[in-house]
Amino acid sequence: MGDRQQPMRAIAAGVMLAVENGQSLSQCLPPALNRLPGNERPELQALCYGTCRWFHRLEGELNGRLKKPLRKPDRVVHHLMLVALFQLRFSQQATYAILNETVEACRALDKPHLTGLVNGVLRAAEREGAPEPADDSARFSHPVWMVEKLRREGRYGFLFANGGFATDNHCIVLGKEPIAAASFPQDFDYQAEAEAKRGPVPDLVEDYAGPATIESYTIFYGRDGAPRAGVVVARTPAGERTLAHVDVEDAAMLAFLTDGKAEPVGAAGQIVALDEGFGWRAG
Repeated sequence: MGDRQQPMRAIAAGVMLAVENGQSLSQCLPPALNRLPGNERPELQALCYGTCRWFHRLEGELNGRLKKPLRKPDRVVHHLMLVALFQLRFSQQATYAILNETVEACRALDKPHLTGLVNGVLRAAEREGAPEPADDSARFSHPVWMVEKLRREGRYGFLFANGGFATDNHCIVLGKEPIAAASFPQDFDYQAEAEAKRGPVPDLVEDYAGPATIESYTIFYGRDGAPRAGVVVARTPAGERTLAHVDVEDAAMLAFLTDGKAEPVGAAGQIVALDEGFGWRAG
């Protein structure tokens, strides 16, 4: 069946499957949006972002309603049901429309043998309401390792997500204690303030080796909470900007960047040439 004939929910399910397989929304969503008329694109974007935002809670509910996981070739239908659950729990769309259109989307995905399952799961979800979340990961829809780590140690956790080459980002600070002065609703858009504080953009040097100071840095973690990679954004003595890899096997360097005992920004170090790219070394 041609892409243009697929209903929106079928396209959204394909996007979610691509995310599960390692793509980011910034990679797989734009081509999907282009398959729809302009007036339907905002709804598809909302479906995909919303399903990702509440993934842990939706996944927990769906797994509890399935007697066994779907086969890998049918995995797209799992994501189709996640999209439908997101609409049932967090949208104002009529229930009958969600159920009927999701079953039709299942057919459009060439999975007619699963329409009965989809219909049964969603009707039960509508009839029984949302279950009590099984754990804090599902309750707050945040990574369970961060919730558990905050309970054991530290005070704050920082979640950051970016799209494209960091051209769009959202972040949230999680804490163990409520903020006494917090008030809702409030405007979370600080783009104007960020633009006002930004100075001239320095030149980027891609092949620099030598002394430098840390301007910014990040460590990338896997879903198991273990560090996978890292990068330092640095300034050369001439004020140019450059990048260097962080060796996450270097326990001392990893601790320096993450334990909070000292401020890494502004710290001096060396950038050295590697077999592939450039690496950061402490000064």
